Amino acid sequence: MTLNGTVDPFNATKKGISWELVSAGTTGATLNGTKLTTIAKGTVTVRATVTDGCAPGLDYTEDFNIEFSADDSTSPGGGCDAMAANAGFVVLAAIAALWVARRR
Repeated sequence: MTLNGTVDPFNATKKGISWELVSAGTTGATLNGTKLTTIAKGTVTVRATVTDGCAPGLDYTEDFNIEFSADDSTSPGGGCDAMAANAGFVVLAAIAALWVARRR
């Protein structure tokens, strides 16, 4: 699955989001750029960072736990190449909500 997010408000000057795999847990997860791939069920923790998102020299970061179940298996060999459909919206909504709260 591809990780992405939206930075609010629309006129924020720093809109680039970088992603980091904090914990693969039991999933065997890998992150290549924005592509998150898992091979087993479990919980993955990813970190979204906006460089200078709080102030010059002060990055904004937020961690997200994404749970993969056996039903998420989509890649050959039974791996999980996509998160549950609603989890993707949760990540997007969480980032947007955090930015709205931070930029008020």
